[in-house]
Amino acid sequence: MDRTTFFVVAKNWGDTNATLYGSDLNYSGQLGLSDRIKSVHVLTELRKNVLIVAAGSYHSYTVDDEGRMFATGQNMYAQLGLGAGGGQHFGFEQVTFPGPFVLTRIAAGNTHGRALNSNKTLYMWGFVGEGATGQPCIAGDEEKDICHPTKVDLPSQKQILDFCSGGQFSAVVIREDADDM
Repeated sequence: MDRTTFFVVAKNWGDTNATLYGSDLNYSGQLGLSDRIKSVHVLTELRKNVLIVAAGSYHSYTVDDEGRMFATGQNMYAQLGLGAGGGQHFGFEQVTFPGPFVLTRIAAGNTHGRALNSNKTLYMWGFVGEGATGQPCIAGDEEKDICHPTKVDLPSQKQILDFCSGGQFSAVVIREDADDM
């Protein structure tokens, strides 16, 4: 039976700070709780000052009110963006992106992730082998993971309207710039 981790971002009326709540399994640290807590059956407070959340199979991402991303959970394929794959992370850790900017969107697949910054630049990381990251594999490197957020090169003059990451795929909706039409 498949299980789904449940997340809620909530805030009190008139309050500017939102809080992330979650429940279900935490075997791989996907809730960001201690490794002693294997599951929770009621909504439990996980993080404060959260604006955006995304959940993969056994990992989670949040973006805080300053536009910074944090990751927790399984990291077998570098899907946390924290460096070389392997192991589990119990507790949210900040993910480093190149250059100072604010993240506005995130998505999580089974073994990969994506993020969009305020400059409309798309980044991805995680498992490369099946093409979910949208990055070409170099011959012989089909099993090499992308360990840190890496810019996705799109055709010039394109604007990203939306994106998602699913099981072993990613999709990006782009629009031709007015000059291209």
